[in-house]
Amino acid sequence: MKLSMEDLGRRLKEIREEKGLTIKEVIEQSKINCSEEYLSEIEKGEVKRISPVFLKELAIFYVEDPFDFLDLAGYVGKAERREYPISKFGEGISHRSRSPIISRIIEVGNSFNGEERKDFFGKIDLAARRAARRTEEEAGQRSEADSKIK
Repeated sequence: MKLSMEDLGRRLKEIREEKGLTIKEVIEQSKINCSEEYLSEIEKGEVKRISPVFLKELAIFYVEDPFDFLDLAGYVGKAERREYPISKFGEGISHRSRSPIISRIIEVGNSFNGEERKDFFGKIDLAARRAARRTEEEAGQRSEADSKIK
């Protein structure tokens, strides 16, 4: 569902304002390499093509699903979204798929500023990766045990 860059810009501005941030704060806190003028032009829909890497970084900072931004910019559609679902915490989680506990974690993390916020989400991401690794290891052990039974 490709929309215009004006729609993407409006969505980005809406998210930024919901979080109570100025453009300057987004640039400083996110460490995204761009000027305030460039982000302002994006929000106004004046930029015709935006790097998918830039959109992903912005989505991660906003704790949004990167596919939402990439879809609005015309980079991915529903087929790609199904093929490559986003599930890791640090990579963004769709509002539609959040559990109440994840929503609370995001709310708490968003209450921090700058380095505290980055550190908080980094620790959450690390814990999620460790849990995923343990789950994969357990699944591998079950698979080995099942093959020995046969």
